[in-house]
Amino acid sequence: MPSRLRLRTAGLAALLALACSLAGCSLFAPPPPDSIVKAVKGTVDTIRATDGVVAVTARISQQEHAAAPVDEHWTASIDVTADADAATLRPLAEAVEGYLAAARDTVPTEATVRLPAEHGGATIVLTLGAMGPKVHSAGQLADAAVALRHIEHASRVRAASGDAHLTLTIDSRAQVNAAVAALRTLPEFGQGALAAVTVEAESSSGRSAGSVTVTATPDSEDAGGSGVPHAAVPDTTAPDHETPDGGAGDSPVVVSLDPAAADAQLQSDLARVTALLNEAGDTAGIRGVATVAITACETGVGEQVSGRVLLPIFEIVDSPMAPFDAVVESWKRRGFIATDRAMGTDLYTQQDRSDSVRSITIGGTSEGLYLVAESVCVVSG
Repeated sequence: MPSRLRLRTAGLAALLALACSLAGCSLFAPPPPDSIVKAVKGTVDTIRATDGVVAVTARISQQEHAAAPVDEHWTASIDVTADADAATLRPLAEAVEGYLAAARDTVPTEATVRLPAEHGGATIVLTLGAMGPKVHSAGQLADAAVALRHIEHASRVRAASGDAHLTLTIDSRAQVNAAVAALRTLPEFGQGALAAVTVEAESSSGRSAGSVTVTATPDSEDAGGSGVPHAAVPDTTAPDHETPDGGAGDSPVVVSLDPAAADAQLQSDLARVTALLNEAGDTAGIRGVATVAITACETGVGEQVSGRVLLPIFEIVDSPMAPFDAVVESWKRRGFIATDRAMGTDLYTQQDRSDSVRSITIGGTSEGLYLVAESVCVVSG
């Protein structure tokens, strides 16, 4: 079990005693090497003396590892609370990022810089120095977060140097569309750290109640041959409900477009889904009458195209297996893979993100093969 030590700027022995009393660890547990404690303490002292800092705490954690001595697996995290002046956030974040270098020479160290909510602005949480490649600098993250914090109904802005985009938390699921529209009006949107932003709704329990990744950058390839650009970062799904353990249910990928492009995308998806269902009929040897419509997404955010068709294969064959296999193989060639099976119905999900059709299901009935296809959810804002 990891031992966690909260550091103060007192003597080393007092630091260890205080940390153990707070974390509930045993004083007989091996302490971190003095070199690590001194390196982290020195960084904390330097940060504390920086303009705009209200409070600094740090924690050293030991991670057990079966293949190496226990004293070789330490990490450190430093938590910095800034004053309420957003104008000082960029220089402070840049300073903290620079100060981390000294500690990181001795132990992997990351820092969290928090700017409290004030004057109607959302809380900002910046994570700096995370392991792995750095996507954005501390200054870029600070400027981007400050630009987002005054969007109406925003409660929190999170950003990390290793993440491709920021997360804007909205206090009401009903306000997601309005937040997306407001985001698109920001002069900075679509550039640098604001090239893509995840807008997340927060439930009354504080858990995520759905999210959408918004980008101003169109794909170089069109969606299903439509010629309509769509979100360039469509890898964030929007949970459609909370589960008892706080997880999220399955849902379509969500893209956000300006109103004109959103309407064009949905019209294109109508044609795409209709064509896919008709092609399945041609592959099976007999078409059915497809019903295709634009419907509200189950998440309550955005719209999507949903289509269904019954292929009356028993009019031409006695066994459904050959048509079934032929249809499935044609889907696989288009990038769909089997992802679930339940109650005699197989679910196939598209792996090619340039295809606006996200999933297709196929199942057998006494009348033939029943197919359902769904496109991505499109948010207009």
